[in-house]
Amino acid sequence: MKLSRVKIKNYRNFFDEDISLNNETIIIGPNDVGKTNLLMAIRILLDKSLSYLDLEPEERDFNIFSDEEEITIILEFSEISENSESFIYASLGQDIEDSKMYLMYKGYKNSEEKFKFFMSAKEDEESFHEIPGRNKYINLINCVYLDSTRQLKSFLKKSKANIINSYKQKRDSKEIDDDNNLILEIDKQVNYLNQKVENVSYISKSTEFIKSELSEMSSHNDNLDIKFSSYNDTNEIMDNVELITQVDGKNVNIGGDGRSNQIYMSMWIKEKNEKYDDSKQFVIFILEEPESHLHFPLQSMTIRQLLKKINSQLIVTSHSPQVVLEFNPFSIVKLSYNKDKKTIVSNNGCSKELEDDVIKFGYRYNLITGSMFFSSGVFLVEGVSELLIYKYISSKLDINLEKYNIMIVSVDGIGFKPYAKLLDRLSIPYAVRTDNDIVINSKNKKIYYSGINRLIDLHNEKIMKNDWISKEEFSNLNSEKLSSESLKLYQKYKKDFMDEGLFISEKDLENDLSNIDFLSDYIKQNYNDKDEFVKYLQNSKAKNMYDFIDEIKNINITRDNIGDFYKPIDWLIGKVNE
Repeated sequence: MKLSRVKIKNYRNFFDEDISLNNETIIIGPNDVGKTNLLMAIRILLDKSLSYLDLEPEERDFNIFSDEEEITIILEFSEISENSESFIYASLGQDIEDSKMYLMYKGYKNSEEKFKFFMSAKEDEESFHEIPGRNKYINLINCVYLDSTRQLKSFLKKSKANIINSYKQKRDSKEIDDDNNLILEIDKQVNYLNQKVENVSYISKSTEFIKSELSEMSSHNDNLDIKFSSYNDTNEIMDNVELITQVDGKNVNIGGDGRSNQIYMSMWIKEKNEKYDDSKQFVIFILEEPESHLHFPLQSMTIRQLLKKINSQLIVTSHSPQVVLEFNPFSIVKLSYNKDKKTIVSNNGCSKELEDDVIKFGYRYNLITGSMFFSSGVFLVEGVSELLIYKYISSKLDINLEKYNIMIVSVDGIGFKPYAKLLDRLSIPYAVRTDNDIVINSKNKKIYYSGINRLIDLHNEKIMKNDWISKEEFSNLNSEKLSSESLKLYQKYKKDFMDEGLFISEKDLENDLSNIDFLSDYIKQNYNDKDEFVKYLQNSKAKNMYDFIDEIKNINITRDNIGDFYKPIDWLIGKVNE
């Protein structure tokens, strides 16, 4: 059995969304977008730990963008087993269709009855039958939930006892006999140690003082034998064992919250796996932010182990690119805001199309590009030079890109399309900046205005025939004429491109910089002319751009002297703020 879809209407952040889930699902998105609310929608129908009050909707549970006074949450289950089919038939008197079953919760704003539960073998709401409560199905289908604010120390203390007791109960007769003999030996050692403790001078003197004081208070205390003891008996030792680590044979604290979190999750999963029999019931593990308190490499290792150990459906939320990369792209649910600040779900949740796009993305799928999944906007540039200069100018203009959750990403060339397709799929706005390249097509030997056509391709327009000239025509054109033709095309498309967040140089990055007002004096003082400055930047591009930025650090940069150069960032900020 699998929870395959969640339909949410008028609940908290969700106006009306239909969300597909996978057997392993990771939910991502910015803070406060509704990740925990999506989990809560599932838990309302499945989590045994929720009380009646947790199920009763409050005013704040109704979506602020809707006038409706009713919350609807529907869970779709697929791949129903034969055992479950029998249960459903007994509960509903209906045969299931297409191996699917549905549970529904209705919450009401102005009604004596605050909420109701329903079941159905069909998706349409008319087919749902009201049931007296979750007890009708909760022993067959439920979830276990671990929140992001887990109390590590208290849980570890409790789980320590549970896991020890679990293995204690599983002992065979030989192990029990061996343990009993060992405990007798420990008893002898405990008595020996306690005797030694009594003889320590400050312990014995303290003992005598307490005995004297008690004797003076009451004659009934005269015959009492008062002692300090480390442990009363072996059972006390066993009950108080603690997890420790050792370095060079010396005991040290088990570590900070990171290591505690790893132990916590291992114990939690083991405890839940043993508690639930997956042949008799279906359990969904819901885990928020498994990467909490862990540095990057451990995040990957930890989630990898979790995926191996959990023997049922898993749903997690995360803010970590490392964790996302451990999941199949088909398992990603991306939440974001639209321009009306409503929560939307990209691709309606888990999407085969997204998986296909990531596969095509190929070698580019790494930690940097994985970080794009969490951004609110992405500025795509050709190389490191662009990345360096735009980050620098942003800082000089006091534009905090992190505030807007904007990334600048180098595509290391001109391969913008895979990035654009992936970002479109994730509903993440992006801007593009590219050079106005002119190249010879090796197949038909025609001159191609590749920069212009690169953006036309991203703009989903057909490449125009007049963007080509023949080799014969080219042979009759000098570089000045060719540049002139390129400039005409640049002017022709510039406005349409900019409206779509697509920005093209008049020629290239270096020439654009040579024409910016704030650099005019610097170029005059340090170079013979603009051409020399351009050649310098074009040579050893990343290194020279880095050195150049260091040289101009004292030059004042303002909106007035930067011109159009900064428009891609401004456009993107506008999109993020919509």
